Amino acid sequence: MHPIKAWLKFYKCNYQPLFDTETDTSKCNWNIKKIAYYVGCQDNRSDRYRCFNFASALRKENIAVDIYDSKSICFLTKNVQYDAVIMFRENRYGMLHIKKVIKSLHSKKIPVIYDTDDFTIEDKENRYSKNILKIIRLCDAVTVTTAFLAELFVARTGKPVYVIKNTINERQLYVEEKFSIKKSPDENVIKIVYQSGTSTHNADFKQIEESLLFVLEKYENVEFHVFGPLELSWKFIPYSERIFNHPYMDYLKLQCEVSNMDINIAPLVLNDFNNSKSEVKIFEAALLKIPTICSPTEPYKAIIKNGTNGFVAETVEDWKNAFSELIENNAKRRQIGKNAFNDFVAMFSVENEVKNVIKTFERIKCESGSKN
Repeated sequence: MHPIKAWLKFYKCNYQPLFDTETDTSKCNWNIKKIAYYVGCQDNRSDRYRCFNFASALRKENIAVDIYDSKSICFLTKNVQYDAVIMFRENRYGMLHIKKVIKSLHSKKIPVIYDTDDFTIEDKENRYSKNILKIIRLCDAVTVTTAFLAELFVARTGKPVYVIKNTINERQLYVEEKFSIKKSPDENVIKIVYQSGTSTHNADFKQIEESLLFVLEKYENVEFHVFGPLELSWKFIPYSERIFNHPYMDYLKLQCEVSNMDINIAPLVLNDFNNSKSEVKIFEAALLKIPTICSPTEPYKAIIKNGTNGFVAETVEDWKNAFSELIENNAKRRQIGKNAFNDFVAMFSVENEVKNVIKTFERIKCESGSKN
């Protein structure tokens, strides 16, 4: 878009933000009374974990939360007053006049926090990474999902970086309760599930191709279910009758579908980008009492007790052994699933993380105020 047209569009934008008109902040016992989330990445996955889950939990603490996006960002330059504005995964530095927005917020003594759930500045030469770095330099602090990712952002940006975990929301907990009396397990069919999410996970899946082929050949009662896009090699053709592809679906419907599975897998290539990924694939399976076999990324290793609440597998033999143990021992598979539920659901519940969120925002507000 031509710069002049972009400016005109910016100033004429009249798409209303989602203003919170119901929360009674007079009942709030925190130093943070009203915040705003600016949602730069709208994919019904990341924005749910990083913005909408917390918005709902914060309102229960009597903190008002307004929601902005690219269609309503210009309203942040108007007469607004917040204790903090959280800018989630935005990379359109010039197009959306981010410098103007942040400068306006700072003129009102409003701290701006950049939030991300991935190593979004991994490629120094990438235009989007460069834009993100420009935005972060204008912000007061950064929040990320894991300790490993925090270390990377501290080293790259020099900004204060805080960890706010991804979480399970109350709707997911409700669905889990509803499906906790799901059908009795069919011991004759074992269903392995892989939630690929996007086609970018083809390289990750290659890590376990040999192990999964071994399983499908050895155990005729095993099915393989894929949710999302995935390119399978010709080697899987002999087992096609036991391979099921499911399309992208709403996360609650996905939860219902996955509740019938028996083993969850989370393979990842070991690099900084994947070491930064959160524990979502583990704790959402744990919510359904499904054990996970995963690659030894830093966040996964930090919470998995091998053979107790899941399995960490690095080599082909590790994956084969973990698969065999869970397939051949029904009682142990169910027990590990229960252990995962007991260990991870409380750890990643939004209700248990919200106080950390509030204290983090309070600290950033205090520290940014001392600089002004």
